[in-house]
Amino acid sequence: MNPWKKRVSALLGAATLVAGLGLTGTATAAEPLPQPLIHYTFDDAAAGNVIANSGTAAASGNGTLTAGSGTSFADGMLKLSGGNNGGYVSVPTGDIQGKTDLTVSIWLRNNYTGCVDTACNTAAAYIGNGETANGYWLLNPSNPSHYVKSVMTTATADNPNGQSYNTEVGPGRTGNSAAGGVKDTADLAMYTAVFTDAGMTAYLNGREITGAPAQVAGGLTAYGDLVAYIANSSYPDPKAAIDVDDYAIYDAALSDEQVQPIRRQSPVGGHHRRRGRSRAGRRRLRSAEHRLRTGRHLVRHLGRCYRAHP
Repeated sequence: MNPWKKRVSALLGAATLVAGLGLTGTATAAEPLPQPLIHYTFDDAAAGNVIANSGTAAASGNGTLTAGSGTSFADGMLKLSGGNNGGYVSVPTGDIQGKTDLTVSIWLRNNYTGCVDTACNTAAAYIGNGETANGYWLLNPSNPSHYVKSVMTTATADNPNGQSYNTEVGPGRTGNSAAGGVKDTADLAMYTAVFTDAGMTAYLNGREITGAPAQVAGGLTAYGDLVAYIANSSYPDPKAAIDVDDYAIYDAALSDEQVQPIRRQSPVGGHHRRRGRSRAGRRRLRSAEHRLRTGRHLVRHLGRCYRAHP
């Protein structure tokens, strides 16, 4: 092979490699994300008091809206004003009862970042016993010290405690409200809790909240008969003041890698219909597509030169 042709062959190989890596070089293959068991998108207003479930549990997963003062649907979100007369959603638990491996993901905007002391004791999401002494998981985006709180209790149905809040474990727990060290946010954000038979791992915007493990043997099954709410709990506390864009329960304990696709596929920019990549992600995608087009063009051009000079 003459030197010119050898150089063309080398360039052809390099161009083919560039074309092949143009997109795959920007991301690795993610683990498949299962369909949610229960999924509320809040794109449309409730039909009466029914929050339609688009998850695999179908109608058995439909939620029930208790409309309170200031409850409305706008911009693809359920807006809840909070307080003693605020609205909330009851989530059916028949399809999650007795299961250890579950994931709850909720996109919401917390409107309680300016709360003071005990007024901050609200729940954006709750799964647990109807009697708090028998245990629960509770999400509060802004605890009294203005940290994210996502906790389980070591009080259980078999080992009840009338002051179960003193048995909380996990980020932002009662008695150590700065545990986990993640400050609250007034931005639309994704809060995720992954449950197993060993307890719960909490995430904010796809990143694990570390340093405050929630270890509870049996996970949610330790709490007996379950109830579940959005913006409410089994405590007689005020309802949460939140805008809820998306709520999902997965019939699996998602991995760290799977929690990331939830973020990529979920709402961004405060509107449920504006799904997809961040601005930086779109720039990376455009750059990768440019490299792909350039590589393919170079392959075609060098191929023609190669054939024209046998």
